[in-house]
Amino acid sequence: MVALNGEIPPAPKDKAEAEFYEQRGIIILDEYSAFLGSVFFRVLEAGQYQMRLNESILRSYCQRYELDFIDTYEMFSPMLTSLNKTLSKKIKDGL
Repeated sequence: MVALNGEIPPAPKDKAEAEFYEQRGIIILDEYSAFLGSVFFRVLEAGQYQMRLNESILRSYCQRYELDFIDTYEMFSPMLTSLNKTLSKKIKDGL
């Protein structure tokens, strides 16, 4: 896999190296976590004052990849809350 900037992301060889990357803010996702992350960003849409999940698109992904909708929604909900808190703080601080 190649990142958008053309670089190949690091692949830790052991747990110590993975911790080294994490301490520097580089998170290495397994394939399933990376897939779920991509789904999360694909189902986001802008609401009037905050981001929200497009439930119909999320349902389509869940049906297509045989994911439980409720479990997936519950997993994405705290991520969405965190995103909206961060956006709200940036807006409040004047970007």
